[in-house]
Amino acid sequence: MPISLLIASTLYNRLVALLDNCRISILKQLDKQSQEYKIMKSHWKLFHKKAEDLHPEEVVFLRGVKQYMTRQNAVDLITSKFSKFAEVYQTYQDITKALNERAIVNY
Repeated sequence: MPISLLIASTLYNRLVALLDNCRISILKQLDKQSQEYKIMKSHWKLFHKKAEDLHPEEVVFLRGVKQYMTRQNAVDLITSKFSKFAEVYQTYQDITKALNERAIVNY
């Protein structure tokens, strides 16, 4: 395995851990009945998706929240209320996008 792939893989794994740790630390501070808690707890995979895969026009029923909303709205609700998480999330999105673009160029 080339060293650049190893470094990229390690960076990605650390970003995922940072994103999850930030999300979990916020969860510990929230009321378990709050909408934010339910989104962050039951729809954590939304935060790992590429931004373009959130389909901002598609309204879905979010089971844990028991509401219809777009996946993008759910992510926006969390990032607008928690600035620290928004920073980590945006960094995750930026670096993931850069890694994917780099992988496509090298492929």
